[in-house]
Amino acid sequence: MRSPSLYAFTAVVAALALGGCNLFSSFDDPDGDEQLLSAARACFDRGDLECAKTNYQKLSASSTNVALSEQAYVTLQQSGMGMAEFMEFVGNGAQGKALTALAERMIAGAGLDRRLALRQVLIDSLAINGDTELQGFVEFLSSLALLGEMMAEIAGPDGILRAGDIVADPTCKDVDPVASPIEFAAKCAPAAGFPTGAASGDIATEAPNTAIPTADQIYWSLDHALDALGKLAPGGDFAEAAQSFSEILAMGKPSDGPAQDAAFRQQLLKFGIGEVQQ
Repeated sequence: MRSPSLYAFTAVVAALALGGCNLFSSFDDPDGDEQLLSAARACFDRGDLECAKTNYQKLSASSTNVALSEQAYVTLQQSGMGMAEFMEFVGNGAQGKALTALAERMIAGAGLDRRLALRQVLIDSLAINGDTELQGFVEFLSSLALLGEMMAEIAGPDGILRAGDIVADPTCKDVDPVASPIEFAAKCAPAAGFPTGAASGDIATEAPNTAIPTADQIYWSLDHALDALGKLAPGGDFAEAAQSFSEILAMGKPSDGPAQDAAFRQQLLKFGIGEVQQ
């Protein structure tokens, strides 16, 4: 029988959270590490996230998937990307405007330390075995959080992420690169606070430890988000988001050259990144 879809999983999480129930009751495994799991979940429910992490880290190898997934939720919550924020992202249509809103919610505390912590959650998600949908869901949450984090870091000092934080000229979005290549190159060049950066590998294998997030790091986070959606096979807004991610990534890695970088940035704007919220 087919596993629940992303929508079904999200609905269950929302119902538990809104109903005041233990958020992780569906993961109960009374045959293994029951006391540690109960303690960790109790810590989470009362908001003691460090206590929750401590107990998850004590779980045995037989509970690896539970430990990795639930510890991921704890770190995401600490980083401003909890289930409430995820549900808001879903409610906003799972498109660029929704990601912009998420980034703006994550501005407080944004920086290299949190970027690296979220990258570790992504790495841990890839270690979940034997449950493709759980692994894909955690990978999607962590890559989405990384995207929100990096966009938060490049947002303006007023706490608003604008198109001008992505490209040199916000009108880049409407320029035809074939008909007006010179204008395209100038307007879609990197914004001062969002460099292309040196060529970098997969963000899961190469730490994004630059002082400022780079376009390549955004590229690899999008790549993981798309990979995760492929494992979940969702419909509706998430299918549209997957299509948009594919179109952005099709422009090539930004560090491949100025033309690829400009095209990548323009696609971010077309996706809705940097649109001022009403």
